Amino acid sequence: LVCIAHGITIQKNADYQNRLYDNTMFYTTSSKYEVDHIRKPVYGYREDEVALTGLARFDGLKNNDQRQILITPTWRRNLVGTASRNSTREYSDAFKKTSYYQIYNSLINDPRIIEIAKKTGYKIIFLLHPAMSAQIDDYDRNDYTELIQASGDLNYEKILTESSLMVTDYSGIHYDFGYMRKPIVYYQPKEVPMRFEEGAMKFATMGFGPLCTEYEEAVKLICEFMETECVMPEEFKKRADDFFAFDDFNSCERIYDAVLKWTNERKVYETK
Repeated sequence: LVCIAHGITIQKNADYQNRLYDNTMFYTTSSKYEVDHIRKPVYGYREDEVALTGLARFDGLKNNDQRQILITPTWRRNLVGTASRNSTREYSDAFKKTSYYQIYNSLINDPRIIEIAKKTGYKIIFLLHPAMSAQIDDYDRNDYTELIQASGDLNYEKILTESSLMVTDYSGIHYDFGYMRKPIVYYQPKEVPMRFEEGAMKFATMGFGPLCTEYEEAVKLICEFMETECVMPEEFKKRADDFFAFDDFNSCERIYDAVLKWTNERKVYETK
């Protein structure tokens, strides 16, 4: 069993990425930091069972900027309804009472952000995490912000390559933006704790954009990026250059070669 990862494994999640969880024998990664993380003893992989290849999904991330601001926080398990296997989560009546809802409902309807977006020609998209899609009708709507459920036939690659700025807290797709060297605002509200323990990725020192915890600072940063054409500052480009091992759109080929090499070596080993 080979794990051709769809996302970057750098947070503390050995419960699911441990090789004994589903008998994974070979693991592909895209960053030296990810390799160091997965090779920790708790995961159970030998050095030759973790390959630095890049993510297959990165090969399609070719910039097609359409002047849009993507606001996409990740979910919180304790705020949403239950779900059976392979089904969407049920609607939660209590969701509108949470700080999570109140903060992001204010952000996507903030008149200052909307005013600057109109002035500079950007459109705003609020992308709900799949686990929170059932809550879409709770949010107040305006004529300038498009609300999208991250479910069904949504094309992530399209929405990421066409967006100019990402605003998120911890969503894993911030790596896709960093790979494209596009700017990110990490807004991590103090009122809404993260749902996992921070691992090898330290957002304050390794993130691909400025980190803020206060609402007013988040609004200020979003407006400033729009007013300066959503250009990624040089210090964050350097962080992205350091983080990603490759940016040549050849990850699929490297994955194929690495898996083939490992498979052939394993066959030789098993015949001895």
